[in-house]
Amino acid sequence: MIISPALRIRAVSAALALIAGVGLLAYEPAAQPAGAAESDLTASAVTLSWSDGVTGADNSTVVEERDPDHYLYDDFDGLEVTVSQTEDIRSQGLDVTWSGWDPTPGSSSFYAGNFLQMMQCWGDEETGPLPENCVWGAFGLSVGGLESTVGDRRVHSDDPLRAEAPAHYDDPDLADPSVPFRPVDEELIYYNDLGTVFDRWTTNEVRAARTNDAGGGEAIFAVHDAFDAPHLGCGSPVEGTDGSVDGRDCWLVIVPHGVHQLDGTPVVAGTQPLNWANGAPLTPTLWSQRMQVRLDFAPVDGTCPVGAAQRATVGSELMAEAISSWQPGLCADDGASYSYIPTSDAEGRRQVALDSPVAPGMAFTYAPVVTGETGPPVLHAPVAASGVAIAFNIEQRDGTVVRDLRLTPRLVAKLLTQSYRVDVPGGYEAFDGLPEAERPVWAMDNPSDISRDPEFQELNPDAPAKSLGFPGGNVLWVPGPNPADALRELWRWVLSDDEAVAWLSGEPDEHGMVVNPYIQELGLDESAAPDTVPRDVQTCYRDNETVPEPGYCSLDLLPYATRFADAAAQARAGRSGSKTGWDPTASNPTGGTGWWAETERQQPGQRWQLAVTDTASAERYGLPVASLRNAAGEFVAPTDAGLTAGVEAMVSTEVDGVMQIDPETDDPEAYPLAMVTYAAVREEQDEEALADYSAFLTYAAGPGQTPGLAAGQLPLGYVPLSEELRAQTLAVAEDLVTEGERNEPPRLIPPGAGEDEDPGDEGSTGGGDEGGADDGGDDGGDESGGGPDGTAAEDGLPGGGSEAPNPAAISPGGDEAADDDAALPPADGAAGSGTDDGVPPAVEDAGNPVAQSTPGEPVGPMQYALLVVLIVGLLGATAGPALLKLGPRHA
Repeated sequence: MIISPALRIRAVSAALALIAGVGLLAYEPAAQPAGAAESDLTASAVTLSWSDGVTGADNSTVVEERDPDHYLYDDFDGLEVTVSQTEDIRSQGLDVTWSGWDPTPGSSSFYAGNFLQMMQCWGDEETGPLPENCVWGAFGLSVGGLESTVGDRRVHSDDPLRAEAPAHYDDPDLADPSVPFRPVDEELIYYNDLGTVFDRWTTNEVRAARTNDAGGGEAIFAVHDAFDAPHLGCGSPVEGTDGSVDGRDCWLVIVPHGVHQLDGTPVVAGTQPLNWANGAPLTPTLWSQRMQVRLDFAPVDGTCPVGAAQRATVGSELMAEAISSWQPGLCADDGASYSYIPTSDAEGRRQVALDSPVAPGMAFTYAPVVTGETGPPVLHAPVAASGVAIAFNIEQRDGTVVRDLRLTPRLVAKLLTQSYRVDVPGGYEAFDGLPEAERPVWAMDNPSDISRDPEFQELNPDAPAKSLGFPGGNVLWVPGPNPADALRELWRWVLSDDEAVAWLSGEPDEHGMVVNPYIQELGLDESAAPDTVPRDVQTCYRDNETVPEPGYCSLDLLPYATRFADAAAQARAGRSGSKTGWDPTASNPTGGTGWWAETERQQPGQRWQLAVTDTASAERYGLPVASLRNAAGEFVAPTDAGLTAGVEAMVSTEVDGVMQIDPETDDPEAYPLAMVTYAAVREEQDEEALADYSAFLTYAAGPGQTPGLAAGQLPLGYVPLSEELRAQTLAVAEDLVTEGERNEPPRLIPPGAGEDEDPGDEGSTGGGDEGGADDGGDDGGDESGGGPDGTAAEDGLPGGGSEAPNPAAISPGGDEAADDDAALPPADGAAGSGTDDGVPPAVEDAGNPVAQSTPGEPVGPMQYALLVVLIVGLLGATAGPALLKLGPRHA
């Protein structure tokens, strides 16, 4: 059936009117988030009182009552626990706080009593889990200061209920009964085989959470969905009787340890384990003291009909959270579904600019797509506003979560350049394995880590010093080695600061700290901002002759995170990822023995981890984010207000409708790394594809801008687009489904490019090898440095053309590539990061499904924007033919 242009306009306009009308009816301002734990509560937050008993599916009905005469009753009476969110759960961080208890007795180095243990379980939908349904007791997970039986799965010999343990607790390999693990819908797995389903790296159990002097405490629990923990199956699609799809629910179980041992002996807060609270939380007596919270998981898959039309999208990782949330709303009512492959912005720009039917029709990017005269026309529509963030997981010795951190451009420069001693191979042990004459004097005189930097301490007097009990020096997780516009903006912020530039050029700070000379040689202070962070720039290190040559190197000490979200996840887990300890007994990739062992996860009260990530990923994993000093001299956090001010302070580029950060803005309220992500849509596609991409933009500018937890809404970490930006997106959406001659979209030709220039050269992505969303291709694509003007970055804006720095020069021994070589090789030695020619492929992992988070601040005038859209939609529905006579609007 042929649909006339007039009818199409009427249909699209009516759809806009319907969306706006529904939005007006459903509009309700969301709550303002805050950094403090008590303000992070969502509408589904739950507070439980231990004395009320064990609760069931609704988190209020008691399914097991407490016995006031029980010898442990007085230990826990008065304890209240609050869980920040219980609905629309995905893999994410949950804030767990408690109060009304007594402090953990004794030294902060020990857990003698009055501490909590937490675990994730699957179980009966109404009454909750059995002990065998819970992830607990992972091999090798060591937490100091605990009695030896607290971390295992055994039924304790002093447990008064030991005789009542079920028969299947008799472990054939152990003398004592032990609780086996039963994966969801599978057979029992006994203790010695637990490593086949979870281990110390993949478990999310909290072995011990300390109670502070006020009788309260806080812990961020990392919840796992079915992708991260298939043995629990949380969020696995479950089809209801009405055909709707929901996720399998799971449970958070919290077990308190008091001031009595299992045999009734009072705890004595000494230094001997015999005086401490004992027994695993799964042993029957302690299990009966549990508090359990049902978690309503969002489905990890199956929200869109099988066989629905699918449109390919690629590009910026900053869209991952939004797309995951929007997908159910987009494919509702027989709408299209949209595949999404997170790649670098440059790779997204390259692919969408390919004049090929197999190339994706829409890419997400921060910098504009520049196709030149020969490339296909591309329209830009803003779809999301978020930001780059430096998130952190730092705890005081008593377990208190640090929530405030201030960073200057120079401090971040120090982190990015491996200038602290522990960021250099061998620096942890002061280079003892090197002859004294070969030890780097510059590193010996620098602070060991950022927490001991006087500049950092002056800004953050309440932040504890990092424990030096861990040889791993990777304090800062950085995504890489593939480039990212977000990393370029991080560098632009650093390089816009005079004291940071002076320090990068070799000038010591006020306390004598100097830049790593290997990094100084790269001339970062003299060139345009790079879009990667160099890490493979230091020699390797052997601490003794038993370690095979060359020892461990920079990328062993400072591994890259695979993505921005991965950086946040690793920081939340308290993992440095450093592999610096030689284990002669470990199996190596060749099948022999001897390999590098990863540094153990940081223990409660000793966590000190930073991550370069995006604001939405930081929210997903419950990580606080640092306040950064802007050009006005103010420290601003990426709150809704800070991000909104940052977006408003952005400046126009020479590509109409595309903005970029002005790192020198004097707005004191602007967060300096707020970013707008654009959907770049190739105009030369078939009508059905254009209609589907138009529908995506319409949704993104409408319901997709409503903050909230539910599927289809805007996750926390983003701020709603302004009315002006939404109108721009709706105009592009309309243009995509408007037949007839379109206005010429704005295009720029990079410097030096002429009509006779090969379109495959740098600055023009219309030529070259064809490849679609699954084509690894050249992850360089638009290598103009992200700058729309195609010029060098003398004014601090990202440069373009051949002036853009080539990351090949940032790897050790890397030669500057020729001007016409747009390849972006990864840092030398990055495993699995590229093809034989050094060109990194497009990222093919679509990533884990992303959790929603707590609502953002009130949208303000959003209801008026919806009213405008409603009026425009109604006019369009009645005057569709007339609209065809109007010139199409381009962003």
